[in-house]
Amino acid sequence: MKEFLFILKECGFTNMVFYVFYKIQLKLKLLPFLQQRKKNKNIRLRRIYDALLLLESTVPNSDDRKFIIKKMDPANNGSVQLRPYSSDTNVFNQIIIQEEYKSVVEIYGQMFKAVPNHIFDCGGNIGLTSIYFKKCFPGASITIIEPFEDNVKMIELNFKSAFLKDYQIIKGGIWNIDTKLSINRDFGDGEEWSVSLEESKDKINNIPVFSLSKLIENNGNNIDILKIDIEGAEKVLFENTEYAAEFLNKVKCIAIEIHDELDIRKIIYESLLTNHYFYFNTGELTIGINKSFLK
Repeated sequence: MKEFLFILKECGFTNMVFYVFYKIQLKLKLLPFLQQRKKNKNIRLRRIYDALLLLESTVPNSDDRKFIIKKMDPANNGSVQLRPYSSDTNVFNQIIIQEEYKSVVEIYGQMFKAVPNHIFDCGGNIGLTSIYFKKCFPGASITIIEPFEDNVKMIELNFKSAFLKDYQIIKGGIWNIDTKLSINRDFGDGEEWSVSLEESKDKINNIPVFSLSKLIENNGNNIDILKIDIEGAEKVLFENTEYAAEFLNKVKCIAIEIHDELDIRKIIYESLLTNHYFYFNTGELTIGINKSFLK
């Protein structure tokens, strides 16, 4: 009530009425049935969009499945394949068309005056971020960590379609210990790009999960670019400050998508500062540069 009285006193009756309706509208948007209605509408629109893409694209048959074909560039240097009626088209627009990771490429070159040798892609999805990095840094080796079998098949298919080599796929998730987890489809919108992992006592259909620090140690103990988009599991990596220091001290540049549903952003920022990083935000990414590696 105090905020409405303040608006009335400072801004007048008209603005106060507008503010009341604005607050009511915000609360209505949070009602579950309205959120579900919006989600259903988005799904319908994307199905129409993907159907149109299928009509205009060359569609090969692979394991009796149809894929949307997207060229990587006007020079026709390879293509990628997207699953229709999935989040793949959104990922393509975000990574390839809008170049979400362009700032990572630019800041790395500016800070280190060199090209990266080894890139870690944690949460590889269908491989588009790794392919983008590989196009920018052809000499870099790529390690992709992805827990879901169908996504792993798409990574292999897309690297082949894009005529790219020198990559390895680790089928599993990222955690702070080597363990096994189960799939959680309640995170985000529940689609392919937002499915997450969680600890579970159920031993059936569990997914192998690896310690990020150990993986880095087993791959030369030094990573030039570490990309993390693991749908909330970043909380497990950063909530233990000692564990976070273990892998952060082995990384030159980190690009992480922080999921604010878990209230972990402040802890991640503090971990970066404590371990000699400076950071900035661009779009959905937080990019950190390890000052210990700067000459």
